[in-house]
Amino acid sequence: MLTIEDVGLEDNLRGMWMHDSKDIEISYLYAEDNGKNYPALYPDENGITFTNCENLTLSVVNADNNEEKGMAF
Repeated sequence: MLTIEDVGLEDNLRGMWMHDSKDIEISYLYAEDNGKNYPALYPDENGITFTNCENLTLSVVNADNNEEKGMAF
């Protein structure tokens, strides 16, 4: 199990991107202003992106003011 807690992600190309992962628990995470300072040449400038992930548990997660989506699955 991967546990992520008490993390802030701000002013990055992408806040967080997880691919092919399973058994993830995330709590007290915020992702803000990701993708804002980069040219629109990159896809998926989201706060948090999960692709092909299984058994994901989220609690107290805030994704605000990111270039594309706050959170994408």
